Amino acid sequence: MVTMVDHKTTGQEDSKMVVNGTTNGSSTGKIVPQDKQLLNLFWELSENNSEKRLKACEKIVKIVTDKQEAHSDGFCDELKYSVQRLVAGLASNRKSSRLGFSTVLARLLQGNPEFETDQVISLMEEKLKVNSKTENKDLYFGQVFCLLTLLKSNRICGEGCDKVLRLSVQKCLKMGEDKSYLKSITFHTIKLIVEKVTTDQFKGSVWPSLCSVFNKGWTNATADTVETLEMCHKLHPDVCNREFLQVKKWIPSKAKTTNLIASHSFKHLGRIIAETTQHHPVVSQYALDTIKFVATSTSLNLGKFWEVALKPSLLTSSPERKYLAIKLAVHSLQFAAVEEIEAIWSKDILANIQYASTDKNALHLYCKRELGRDMNTVLADVDADVQFALLMQLFNGPAGIHMPIINVAVNSLKYPALIKYIAWLKKFFLTGHAESTEIKDSKLEVSRRWCITQLAKLVRTSGLPRYENWIGGVVEFLTFHSLFKFAHGKKDQTIEGLGTNKGMEVELSEQTTEILRRCLFNLISCLNSLPSLPADVESATTSTEQSEVNRARASQGVMTTGRFWVHHLVTFADGAINNDRVELRAEWSEDTCTSWKACMTEVNTMTTIVDSKKGKWLEARALQLLLLNVALQLFGDADHVTPDDETLESCVSVLDDVRTIIKKRFAKPSNKKKKKKTAAEEAAVEDEPDWVEVIVEILLNMLSNGSHGTRVIVDHVFKMMMSHMTPASMKLIVDVINMNEDGTSPDDEEDEEMEVDSEENDESDDDDDDDEDESDDDEDMEEDAENDEEFRNKIKEALGEAAAPSDNEEDDDEDDDDDETEDKPDENDDMDDEAMMKIDHLIAAVFKERKNALSSKKSKLGEKMELIHFKLRCLDLLETFVSRHHGDCPLVFDLILPLVSLIARASKNSEETTLAEKATLLLRIKVCKAKTFPRDLDSDVIEKLHDIMDKLVEISHTNGAVFIARVTSQCCMFILRCLIGNQRGDDDVTGACDVTRVEKLYVDRLDDFMMKRQSRVQCCIFEELIHCRPQVATFLACPLLKYVVQSELSYRKIQACQLLTSLLCFPHTSPLSITADDVITRVGEVLSQVGDEEEKQLKAKYHGQLLKLMDTAIHKLKLPTPASDDDVRADVVTSLKNNLTVGYVDRSQELKNSTWNVLVLLGETRNQADKKSKEQKNQEKKEKREQKKNNKKAKKEKHKKRKEAAQAAAAAAEAKENEE
Repeated sequence: MVTMVDHKTTGQEDSKMVVNGTTNGSSTGKIVPQDKQLLNLFWELSENNSEKRLKACEKIVKIVTDKQEAHSDGFCDELKYSVQRLVAGLASNRKSSRLGFSTVLARLLQGNPEFETDQVISLMEEKLKVNSKTENKDLYFGQVFCLLTLLKSNRICGEGCDKVLRLSVQKCLKMGEDKSYLKSITFHTIKLIVEKVTTDQFKGSVWPSLCSVFNKGWTNATADTVETLEMCHKLHPDVCNREFLQVKKWIPSKAKTTNLIASHSFKHLGRIIAETTQHHPVVSQYALDTIKFVATSTSLNLGKFWEVALKPSLLTSSPERKYLAIKLAVHSLQFAAVEEIEAIWSKDILANIQYASTDKNALHLYCKRELGRDMNTVLADVDADVQFALLMQLFNGPAGIHMPIINVAVNSLKYPALIKYIAWLKKFFLTGHAESTEIKDSKLEVSRRWCITQLAKLVRTSGLPRYENWIGGVVEFLTFHSLFKFAHGKKDQTIEGLGTNKGMEVELSEQTTEILRRCLFNLISCLNSLPSLPADVESATTSTEQSEVNRARASQGVMTTGRFWVHHLVTFADGAINNDRVELRAEWSEDTCTSWKACMTEVNTMTTIVDSKKGKWLEARALQLLLLNVALQLFGDADHVTPDDETLESCVSVLDDVRTIIKKRFAKPSNKKKKKKTAAEEAAVEDEPDWVEVIVEILLNMLSNGSHGTRVIVDHVFKMMMSHMTPASMKLIVDVINMNEDGTSPDDEEDEEMEVDSEENDESDDDDDDDEDESDDDEDMEEDAENDEEFRNKIKEALGEAAAPSDNEEDDDEDDDDDETEDKPDENDDMDDEAMMKIDHLIAAVFKERKNALSSKKSKLGEKMELIHFKLRCLDLLETFVSRHHGDCPLVFDLILPLVSLIARASKNSEETTLAEKATLLLRIKVCKAKTFPRDLDSDVIEKLHDIMDKLVEISHTNGAVFIARVTSQCCMFILRCLIGNQRGDDDVTGACDVTRVEKLYVDRLDDFMMKRQSRVQCCIFEELIHCRPQVATFLACPLLKYVVQSELSYRKIQACQLLTSLLCFPHTSPLSITADDVITRVGEVLSQVGDEEEKQLKAKYHGQLLKLMDTAIHKLKLPTPASDDDVRADVVTSLKNNLTVGYVDRSQELKNSTWNVLVLLGETRNQADKKSKEQKNQEKKEKREQKKNNKKAKKEKHKKRKEAAQAAAAAAEAKENEE
């Protein structure tokens, strides 16, 4: 291929010439140097990595330069070969080949001025010659790059290069004329030449050839010709002068300036820019530069340029030109003035963008995916006035307020434009008249609803410059018009920022009011989650680094004044209620008014305490937030204008509870003597729940019924009062997460019965656990079948005699008598209309009952999911508590058992998988792996921790699942860490841990695990104890050594070996209850009975674990010297040596090595096998290869014979068939 000229062809020539050792002295002959390094470097010139490519360039130049300096006569072979190969390599179409080859060629030509330019041109014509029969783009581009390389090396524009200069210009013009795809690069080459030549060279060698291009004026002008002419006129005005431009009609005869881009050429420029779409989707740089020139010119107007030039030529043609128009309109925003926006973003271009919303339009993908990104990039640096002007112009499109790119423009608004837009939206909402736009006001309600959603969306958009002043104004506007209205009968009622009664000539409709309320309550949820923001622009610009840090640390939903956004909203609503010029949209009852006044009184009281920042101000802040939530509920919700009776009753109840708490917690001390309380009064006081319990009950009630905004309030209140949590208040949350579907708490007696059943019927329990989901599905299918049968029976009853008989009934009727059917008419003929009308209502009743049954089933499923989500919210509260108080509050321990119980129950139900996962993460990550834990525990807490450990191990035993066993074991390790961490002194290793109790607990479970075949105890609880607390787990050494031999199952024996080996590997501060001799003796008893008989053989894994245990015991426990019992060790050594002769041991290299390792530790010496010589090894390998070859040959022969036999049998069968 021609594209590989620089590699394949020259590479073959290299090899031939090196072998023959011949060279050709001519400039165009095949000259190959002897330097292999130089030949290899040419391959690196095509590397895409620029560093590698540049290094190869430097090395080639250095090698050739050194060779040329050492060469005394003429040019060295390396230089000749390099120039030839580099010129040929310019035709390569690989990504970086032309860059590398042209760079080296330019460097060599610059460093060797004696190398003639004519010789390079001759090489170009020879190596890059294009065959007239076949067209090759790469060769054409190679010629252009060769000319560019000559230009870069000053071989075209230097002194005495007039001939080469003239030839280069003519060749570029000819190639650009012949091949349209070369026009851009050839004119680029000409512009570089014009830029470098002197005026004399330009006049004598360049201009005569270029005149023919410019003779026809604007008639056939292209972007390349116009750019070239502009450069000629700018750099050589004496040659390309005003007279020439006027004669060739580039400029008018009476033009005051010689600029080609002027009002007289707008139409021509429009045509030229439209023709640049041949490079679609790449936008021509000439079009971008032209727009910039027109915009920055004092005598030209960009709007007029769009109206005269671009709009007629781009917007009424192909999709490519419309695409170019949109791209140029976005680009023009950088330079446009406010008054030019209307002309640039005209209705025509907006219509094209709107039509692109359909997927069949050619511009759909661009407008959907890239237009918004392009506009965001440009609008970020545009003046605010231009942004607002563009936004107003977008409303003039065919879709009006529903223009798809309006949101893009809104999201990029700067602060001044944003304030203007908010004021425009408010006025549009009040009057229905949109200033500065052509939006029709025929659909007032639609426009108002759109304004509502836009105002709410502005508050939620984080990309806008958000400040409290305008957000507060938007919230007040929406609050006023959703909950209040101007009072009737009042004249000239005006409230700043909210409008006037005269401005709203048409009142809001009920549907608009409903949408407005929904937006408001959704916005309240957003306000509760709003981060801390600057108050205004001035505070944002003058804010210090410390104020920024304080804002980052502030709670969500809090203003810079320290008050909640909800407080700001309620305060505004209270002011509106007390304003004579305003009235509520929905009248309140007397009870609601009374509750509101009482609520606001308490809010003001709590506000005073909170502002003082003294005493119990944090509790006051929590109560204040609860009262504010009650106040909001008095306005109803998104679907109810006024609170229903149930909501009002709940508000009154919460208000009474909070007022009672305020009275007790914030009562002023009086000087009067307190009267002694009676026994009944004291008992009543003791029976009253603590104030924290009351708050927790209120929060749980809010979680069960509230929206996202309510949940955020619950989170704020809980964080502020959770430092006062008590065991009783924590139990309220714990009871919720373990609550059953019917609202009852789980019964402990049921768990005990399950434990008894599990001990008696282990196998059946395992099957039940495995097939629980299948049984549930079967029950659902049976229930559905019963319901379908009942439904069919009811249909039959409703139809009566008209009901069609079932399959069984039809069979019975056919068997009774067939003769009667011939004589009697068919009783099941179609019923008449009167009979159908009689049973119509009965059938409708049956189907209605069926529909109600299905809907009730769906409602039950929905209630179940609501309960799961409610539990998830409660888990969020517990996670918040654990994250903040895991290191100082013992209440964290009260969460362990309930969470384990929840995990065990939820993991069996597929619908509660999310609940189980969240509870598991909370327990294992937040609780058990916390870096800190409570210290200085009381004796009661210590005793409770031991009880929790007992229950955890019991749960693990009862459940039997490996996952639950791991969870409970991790919890036990956390408890042990807390107990050991509460040390009584520096020498206290176990701390507050009752090791005797822990030992009994684990030893009993270990005995169950090792001795019972159907044990539900999992091995992981012992592994966790050994790995996490090896100092505590020392009591397991003696029982494990016993179970290494005495366990019922061989697999349990292996596990005992593994556990004991792991225990021995850890360092221990106190000596273990076993010694190395004990291990050797016990294991030796087992190994002494090993023999070749089947009943005397051990499992290989068990045998290996025994040897590993002995090895570890000897290493870690250290054999006493002298030995305490030499006879025992001698017997063990004898047994081990005898084991080496047993068949399965002798066949396993691993067992043999392990046995010898133990023997070496016991003082024996292993004989080294004679090493085979190299000749013997080679002979064995040769024999193996021969054997393998013979086996393969025999296998082929066998396969061949089998195939021949099969063919013979087939032939015989075919012959027999032919005879028959």
